[in-house]
Amino acid sequence: MTDKTSFSTEEWAGVLQLPGAVSMYIITASPAIGDSVKETFALAQNLSDPKQKESAGGLLKAVLDEFTDAGNARQAQPKLDGAQDMAALRTMLLDNVRKNVAVVDQKAEANEAIDFKMWLYKVANETAQAAKEGDFLGIGGEKVNKAESDALTELATVFGVQQV
Repeated sequence: MTDKTSFSTEEWAGVLQLPGAVSMYIITASPAIGDSVKETFALAQNLSDPKQKESAGGLLKAVLDEFTDAGNARQAQPKLDGAQDMAALRTMLLDNVRKNVAVVDQKAEANEAIDFKMWLYKVANETAQAAKEGDFLGIGGEKVNKAESDALTELATVFGVQQV
């Protein structure tokens, strides 16, 4: 069974950054202040859902168990110093995700790595679905716009999962 002892301290910190990095990658695909709040809430729900924690095993359970309070969640935020603009930020986020997913693939048991990456994709998808894009006072817009859809496709490729 994979848990945090399977990783170095630095590697584990990177694994814990993955849910936030995935959500931020989706949020920055089509940034809007009101939508960002709803999309961030989707991440919080995924990290704190008691039913999900009950049914999780191995690596996913170990990660979810780390998010017990706001302090732990703050420490798990991706470190993105030096981003000069949105394009640079998005590149840093995707590079962060790729690097840390490679560590998961290398260190975790194969079935646990797959489950964890499927969960990360679920986090990304639910972040994208959390707010309508391009609406005005709730009128019009679409659940997932092209930029978010493209970001989901990129993440699905990185995770090696089927896009839903």
